[in-house]
Amino acid sequence: ALGVEISVRETGFELSHRSYVELRDLDFEVFEGEGVNISNSDREADRSYGITLAGLDIGWATRGLFVGQAPVTGSPAGSQIRHLVLRDSVIHDIDSLSIFTWTGSGDGWVRPGISDFLVVRNEFARIGFRDNEQGAVGLSFHRADHLLFEGNWVHDIAHNGVHFSQAQTQSSRRYDVPAEDILTGDVLVRGNLFERCVQNATDA
Repeated sequence: ALGVEISVRETGFELSHRSYVELRDLDFEVFEGEGVNISNSDREADRSYGITLAGLDIGWATRGLFVGQAPVTGSPAGSQIRHLVLRDSVIHDIDSLSIFTWTGSGDGWVRPGISDFLVVRNEFARIGFRDNEQGAVGLSFHRADHLLFEGNWVHDIAHNGVHFSQAQTQSSRRYDVPAEDILTGDVLVRGNLFERCVQNATDA
């Protein structure tokens, strides 16, 4: 007889609206949605500061880590996800994205929704082979701001290894934007290893 595992939880750890939390040396798997979810309000006073995820093993979920907040005009100062660390962890066998950050459409933008995100010394493996939502990319960072992606191993990915999509500017130009008009950025990608990506398809 074969063992059958059935997901009974949507999310492994729900850390939305939480600050100064550390998850360390935990293994968890088989979730219908996210292994870890941090999703805050765009208009209300809401924040998540100082969250550390270290030594985790997250597997067999639709997404490994979702992080989302999009402060808009009228949101209180300080409403933001800030000082987030993912280190020394393994995220593997994920249907869609191992990390997906979302910071809104840009309409009514007042500040980066996510800032100061460190992703260091992690392994991301076997991602996107059962995706039906977001293109089977290994990791996707949207309007990244003050982000360090260093010393990671990204391998066996259905689509591209990592996407850094869009940036927030105060210019009408689509390219060759003056530095003073760029409102999000300071992204450093250094010392990573990418292997066996784009196994199924990529954009032409």
